[in-house]
Amino acid sequence: MLPMVPTVDEALLSRWEAAGRPTECWVFPSNSREGHFNKDAAKEQHARALNLSGVRPFEPYCLKHTALTEFGAEV
Repeated sequence: MLPMVPTVDEALLSRWEAAGRPTECWVFPSNSREGHFNKDAAKEQHARALNLSGVRPFEPYCLKHTALTEFGAEV
């Protein structure tokens, strides 16, 4: 069992329902060779987002710390 905040639970449930309630699938499908969101797909999407947004480059690892800090502030 993976505990999660209600917002995440609702988002995942919405994705599952939008996909037709499949019994097997990837939560985050991708055009990657494996068919799911993997580290290479994440790197490519991060680079593309930085390029399109004009945001100063940063390591995606920083997002984890920001997310956990924000989460901790709400608890």
